[in-house]
Amino acid sequence: MKPVVFFSLIAGIAGLVILTNVIFGGVAKSSPEAATPTIRKSRAPAKPAFWITAQVPDPGNHRAPMVIRPEDLGVKRNPDPIDHAERIAHAISENDLPSVQSATLSWFEQDPSAARDWLASQPTLADLQPAISYIAHRISENGDLATALEWTAFLSEGTLRDDTVFGIHALALRNRKITVDEIDLDRIPTDRREELVSGAAGD
Repeated sequence: MKPVVFFSLIAGIAGLVILTNVIFGGVAKSSPEAATPTIRKSRAPAKPAFWITAQVPDPGNHRAPMVIRPEDLGVKRNPDPIDHAERIAHAISENDLPSVQSATLSWFEQDPSAARDWLASQPTLADLQPAISYIAHRISENGDLATALEWTAFLSEGTLRDDTVFGIHALALRNRKITVDEIDLDRIPTDRREELVSGAAGD
């Protein structure tokens, strides 16, 4: 092969390669996929807190609050208030002395002031003497000697009253609420004063 022909052939092949690159390169650049730039997806905006978007209901659409009765929870309602004076009067009319005493004591436990006012208004306390003596002792046990002695004023003169006053002083001495010098000896039976002062009471 002649040199001129050989070089011509080489030049033709090179030109063909260049032309091919130009054609297909241009097609690639002009394709939509190549021309479309890459778009990065952005994150969706965060949802607002529920209290921001919450709507306040119209007042007329509010549901009425549920009413729970004590009975629904198994709680028994308090019975009607007890008429203590009526109970005591009924027991006295029936000559039921144990019920008289228990009713009087129950009233004192619940409302001492009302019980005392009622007793002070009664024309006679003959059927209430044991209960009054017991109440005076109970008050003395709580350390209130003066009030306990005030209750003994409802007791009729006699053995029960003397025993109650003596017992109140003896208990106060044992509990060191009073000293021997503070004893009201005028209220203590003469034949029992020595017993109380010597400290033998209750031994």
